[in-house]
Amino acid sequence: MKMTQGNFEAMKSIQETSNKNHEASIKNLEVQIGQLSRQFSTLQNNGGFGGNTQDNPKNENCKAFNLRNRVVPSPEVRESSKKESKNVVRVELKKKGMTRLKKRTMRVKSKKRRNVRLMKNVRVSKKK
Repeated sequence: MKMTQGNFEAMKSIQETSNKNHEASIKNLEVQIGQLSRQFSTLQNNGGFGGNTQDNPKNENCKAFNLRNRVVPSPEVRESSKKESKNVVRVELKKKGMTRLKKRTMRVKSKKRRNVRLMKNVRVSKKK
């Protein structure tokens, strides 16, 4: 694009109006900051903000917490005897058109395992 005298004058006028708009915006921001500082100083002189906090009247503590991954921890599984840790589950399997029962023993290995449910002699069978 070639710069001509007409193009230069048009760009100059556009830049001047843009500068005036920026100056007006800056003045408005300065006025707003001044108003906020006056309000803040009057609130400090009057004794504090309107939303003062109160002590907990029941003297209770907060008992809730949030985790980053938002997974609720499961309750701890305690092993009181060996019989509770060994659970028999019967599972019905289909293989080549035939059904058979498979006996499996589940052990609770650690307290950190999640979604572990203790089952005693649960039978899963398909009704014919």
